[in-house]
Parts: sequence; C-alpha cells; structure tokens
Amino acid sequence: VVEITPYLWAAGLDGNTAADGTGSEIDTDYKFFSLDNLDFALGTAVEARKGRWAMLGDAMYVEFSDAFERSPGSEVEVSGGVFDAVGSMTASNGRPLDLLFGVRYVALKATVDVAPIPRATARESWLDPIVGIRYAHAFNERWSVALRGDSGGFSISSRSSELTTNVSAMFGWRIGDKLTLRGG
Repeated sequence: VVEITPYLWAAGLDGNTAADGTGSEIDTDYKFFSLDNLDFALGTAVEARKGRWAMLGDAMYVEFSDAFERSPGSEVEVSGGVFDAVGSMTASNGRPLDLLFGVRYVALKATVDVAPIPRATARESWLDPIVGIRYAHAFNERWSVALRGDSGGFSISSRSSELTTNVSAMFGWRIGDKLTLRGG
C-alpha cells in the first residue's frame, strides 16, 4: 500500500534575523495564517507499507520575507526545509501502534539586505536522529484518526539539535475508495 499526501503546513517563525553579522531590528514573528509575510509553502508525505513494516518520507519547504521601514529598500528573507526519512514497525500484529525510527534533515537560509549595506546570506543545516510512536484508529469505514509523536537530536554532535519534538493529530474522512481528506 502506498499513500501520497500533499499538504499545507501551518508554518511560523519567531526570532531576530541575522546573516554574516548583519541583522534586522525587526522581530521576524512570521505567522502562516496572517499570510502577510508568507511567500511559499509546500509539503508532501509518502508512505509505503508491506505487512508490519513501512517507510515514510515527509518533505516540507517554506519561504518568508519582510520589508522593514528602518531603511527603504531593505528586506529580510528566511527560507527552509525539513525532510524526514523514517522506518516504521507495527508493535505487534493486530495492534495499531507503530514504532518510528529515522532521521530528520533541516536546512535554513537567511538573507538580510539592509540598504546601503550589501546583502548578507547565511545557511545552516543539520541532521537529527528521531524516534517516536504512531497510533492509528478507524472509528468506522469513513472516519479515522492518526496520532504521532517523535523526539530527536539528543545533542549527538555539534551539528545536531539539542532536542526536537514533533506532535501531530490527523483526522481522516474517507471520501471514496482511493481518496481520504485529512486535517489536523
């Protein structure tokens, strides 16, 4: 069984932006639902399952930008992506609990263009190991829920996160034999 799920991610970013020592004096408190600073967002998840085993891939990319008034013609751009490659094993036959294990790759890019200072760009990327669980339950033939939680990073290297967490709840409504609408 193979599932492909394109999605929009409710992306947000909070902090001050800087690149090569050049920073913005604005608070880059970007919110997906305001859409004021969102330039682009796209995500796709793929799952292939055979028996108790499954492979999951999840890729998400988002871009934000903001002009600020301190200096006309100045702009801050932040973009980045997250890619998960995860293996899954059903805990025991007949039970809807999966054990998850894999890696999450994160790549971010910040560009600060403060007139009249030249444009500065910085990039960061890292790879985190992740472990977690997923629980799936079908209420009936039409309605279902999938709960997922994972943790990663664990400071295993200077290029990994100290600790990451990811929690999701996805509700499904089966529209037809090959189409399910999900939200969460």
